[in-house]
Amino acid sequence: MALAATGCAALAACVPVAPPPPPVPAYQTQFCAGGTPVRAGDYQSQHDGLRTVNTDFGAGDRGAPVDLGDGRTLWLFADTWTGYIRNGAMAAPYHSVHNAFVVQSGGCLTPILGGSHGARTDLIPAPPGQFYWPMGAFVNGSTLDVFVQRFVPGSGLCGCVALDIEIAKFALPGLQFLGTSPSPAVGLLPEFGGTVMTSGGFRYFVGRNAPDAQHPRYQYLARVPIGTDPSTPGSWRYWNGGTTGTESDWGVLDARSTCTVNTTTGVGSGGACPMQFEMPGSAVTTPDGPNAGLWVMPRPDGSFLASAKLRDVYPDPINTWRSRTPYGPWIQPRFAATTTPPPDGFTYSGHVFQLPGAEVTAQYNTNGPNNDQHTDSYKVIFATPSQ
Repeated sequence: MALAATGCAALAACVPVAPPPPPVPAYQTQFCAGGTPVRAGDYQSQHDGLRTVNTDFGAGDRGAPVDLGDGRTLWLFADTWTGYIRNGAMAAPYHSVHNAFVVQSGGCLTPILGGSHGARTDLIPAPPGQFYWPMGAFVNGSTLDVFVQRFVPGSGLCGCVALDIEIAKFALPGLQFLGTSPSPAVGLLPEFGGTVMTSGGFRYFVGRNAPDAQHPRYQYLARVPIGTDPSTPGSWRYWNGGTTGTESDWGVLDARSTCTVNTTTGVGSGGACPMQFEMPGSAVTTPDGPNAGLWVMPRPDGSFLASAKLRDVYPDPINTWRSRTPYGPWIQPRFAATTTPPPDGFTYSGHVFQLPGAEVTAQYNTNGPNNDQHTDSYKVIFATPSQ
């Protein structure tokens, strides 16, 4: 028995002992590298770098930029893994939130999350059992106004059901959450507020009516004067198809009313009209445009540039269009950038943008299965667009 015991002890001594888990990286509030980004490679390097440190921001999607007007850029994120990444996967314990900000100042990225370190929550709190996804945003005097879509869990690709669109307000410059209010746009479609553009004394809100590659794929436009609270009932005016270049091109009736335009005079007198698009491969304009969210921005020469994938989820490229007015017709479709999905994954939210002092840049999101364990499939991709 003594020999047997000795043999067992010797055998146990030969069994390798599992190494202790690696230490948790020290928590830090921001990631800094380089200076203010000016091109696609700069953005990619800094956003990827943020994922290498423990700021409680692991991986997220959307990542839409908003110029705060004070030298800072705010990046709007939707579903976000909170915690930190180790060897390409979220390290336990980690959590998921539905909305988050990342504020960029020079070469430093600072996540703005709800809750506290190690116990993060949605930055924009919703009623129990519901959540908000951010859409577009803009600086409105002393506040940041963020269009948000309210959801409950459900079925479909997103595993959710949309309820309405609201406007969340944050105090500037500190970004303290102030609350939400209903959007004056009635109903869920068009989805006004996916993109916000400022030009000529007005805020323009772009809205699509057909998510998930449905037809017809209409894109609408509404506006309010700068300085107007966009949550004020009756403050919105919708493009009614008019081409006179006057206030008569904008009416109080939304897309629930019939679009009516006098083709001789160019005067619109009905409800909101869909914008016209010259689609790739076509020489005519049609209201059946891209179904993905449309990004519109003014150009230095007074024209406007629109961009989108033709369809979200599919691996369609990002295209651009040009117009002399913010409402089109959108012509000269051009290829801007490819969108490459991860294995068994997909791409979405493709467009081009330009921040002050920086180059025009393309961006899109990638997503794939088990993205908490394959975090490189769940990120924002930046690219230099074709000219």
